[in-house]
Amino acid sequence: MVLLLADGYGQPGSGAFRLHQVHNALGLQSLEPGVLHPVSDPAERWTSSLASLEARGIYDAALANAEFVPLQTWGETSLGAVTGNNKWFTLSERDVAELGLAEQDLIRISPPVPAIFADWNWGRRTGSGCVSTVQPPTCSARSSASPAGQELISAGQQLGVDSAYKCRVRSPWWRVPILAVPDLFMTYMNADTPRLTTNHAQVHHINSIHGVYLGADVREVGRELLPLASLNTLTMLGARLWAAPMEEGS
Repeated sequence: MVLLLADGYGQPGSGAFRLHQVHNALGLQSLEPGVLHPVSDPAERWTSSLASLEARGIYDAALANAEFVPLQTWGETSLGAVTGNNKWFTLSERDVAELGLAEQDLIRISPPVPAIFADWNWGRRTGSGCVSTVQPPTCSARSSASPAGQELISAGQQLGVDSAYKCRVRSPWWRVPILAVPDLFMTYMNADTPRLTTNHAQVHHINSIHGVYLGADVREVGRELLPLASLNTLTMLGARLWAAPMEEGS
């Protein structure tokens, strides 16, 4: 939670603010001096004040000496496909078998719950929908669905899936625009830090996770190197300080 005290509206700015961190509301009764954060650009992110001056010095030096580089140096990062209703569009292998869907109805996708990446085989054994690796005619590149696929589409209409915003603006509503298969997956909204995972399964991704598309000149080494090399304190610090929410379609 962030509390912002801003007074003196309409008056010249002070050019700085102080950041205080407390564990709970009681801490507000006896604030320490806090960290002074000079503001050189109104659009500047203030989260850099969360790090100590020593940590920022080490981080800035590493960037200046090109010992560390932004992820964009390796390639582009993109949100995954927006289905409009992940619960309906994503299926487990058990679901596919019970529905009798054909291969033409399916496309392999990343799990809708990123945590399942940690133990994908467990999810397969339990039949959890959270480890779906397939998607119904929704995302198929083909123009028609099998009889079982058509039944699924009709069932979705009866449930009102087609009336969800992202669905009703598509034609047909069940065909989700799918991006190319990414080289890596990158988690977001993490408890600690973003994690990179090599897409060995060569599946597409939905918007529960980011996809990373590496440049042709670094793809071979980056696919295997980055997931391990990114597990260091400076990368984690950079992710905490500068990672910003991505806009849909970016």
